[in-house]
Amino acid sequence: RPPNAALAAVLSAAALASALYGSWLFYCKPDDADALGNLGVAFAGLVVLVALHAGSAAAPGVMLLGVMAIITSATLFTYMGFARSDAVWVAAPVLAAAIMAGLPLTVGFAMVRTVAAGMLSNSAPWWLLLFLVALMLMAAGTLRQALRPGAAPNWSEPFTSTAYLFGLGAPLAFAVAVGSAPDALGRMLGTADGTTQPAANLLAVGCVLLVSGAALVLWHLRPVVVGWMRRWLVAPEFPGWQSLYAGAWQGYRSIGRTLRVAAAVLEGDGGVLWMLVGALLAVLLVEL
Repeated sequence: RPPNAALAAVLSAAALASALYGSWLFYCKPDDADALGNLGVAFAGLVVLVALHAGSAAAPGVMLLGVMAIITSATLFTYMGFARSDAVWVAAPVLAAAIMAGLPLTVGFAMVRTVAAGMLSNSAPWWLLLFLVALMLMAAGTLRQALRPGAAPNWSEPFTSTAYLFGLGAPLAFAVAVGSAPDALGRMLGTADGTTQPAANLLAVGCVLLVSGAALVLWHLRPVVVGWMRRWLVAPEFPGWQSLYAGAWQGYRSIGRTLRVAAAVLEGDGGVLWMLVGALLAVLLVEL
């Protein structure tokens, strides 16, 4: 828990920016090389938001969110892309998107149920809404990744085909196994069995329906949404905008030059001398 409200506000703002920025780039950016990196940024922001605003459910919520992040990221990392000759394998990333949206009987549903109940009990409904918005973008981005062009694996090599099957199937099977055993999951997390809490289950179902429906719409209308957002987010032309940018860039370059000079002095031929000077100053301070 943050030591004061000011630090909590700063961490919350940074986490929200990370979650929304990473999820938006994962959803809209055409370059697939940075997809997993953007997804990781989004997950990192969501973890901090849950830790700050889920109240007593923060610890189990963070754990479940981390498990879901590992499972979905591993699936996308292993997936080689959509190939018509092996179109059946598109089911793996589609299932990963469904888990991210909170598919029942998976770790995704357990995560949504825990986080939603914790944030509402902690009087943080707006943080829950923003959390769900990030999940919508991430699930829609995962659907987009499912249909990215790719190549079928070389099934003539037994090791390659076995590794591909295991890499896609094992994480998803684990996600289903964790979500299908609420009693064991509750004991592991130190919480009550979620199936005995009808209010939490109804809240989770509502959140899942909201995230799933919005993710499908965002995926289907991606060109329209991306084009509209890019027009809306265009920075207006202020009279002193260029001067402000030039001043900030000059300050950044000055700091960079100062750091490079300091590094050259400390790491160059005078590095030993500066180390001795620092040791002498430390001795003098101790003596004082």
